[in-house]
Amino acid sequence: MSTERKESWKSFLSTGLNVEMEELGSLLKISRKRQGRTQKVVSALLGVDPRVVAKIEKGSPEVSVGIYFQYLNILGLFKGWKVLFEPDLDIASLEEEVKRQRRLKRRINEIPDSVVDF
Repeated sequence: MSTERKESWKSFLSTGLNVEMEELGSLLKISRKRQGRTQKVVSALLGVDPRVVAKIEKGSPEVSVGIYFQYLNILGLFKGWKVLFEPDLDIASLEEEVKRQRRLKRRINEIPDSVVDF
């Protein structure tokens, strides 16, 4: 793969996300080594070339998320999608929902009794 393409992948990610990907790769490498597995063994279990495992352990965004999840699964670290995407952990969306509900409540309270025909 050309250096130009590698750089373009990194340019799509924020600096923070690049750092997170690198940290994920590093943690996977540590876990693999603690389990006494080689990159070659893990690559055979994943059904990929050992170079793909090396890319994962560097935090490469070129590797599909499915391969990352399978790697986590092989190491016994994947705890399911819910842990990753739990709606209650999405604090920004929860805050927005509270704001919307408060605005809606204000609008309802602003309706004069003369308009309501019960």
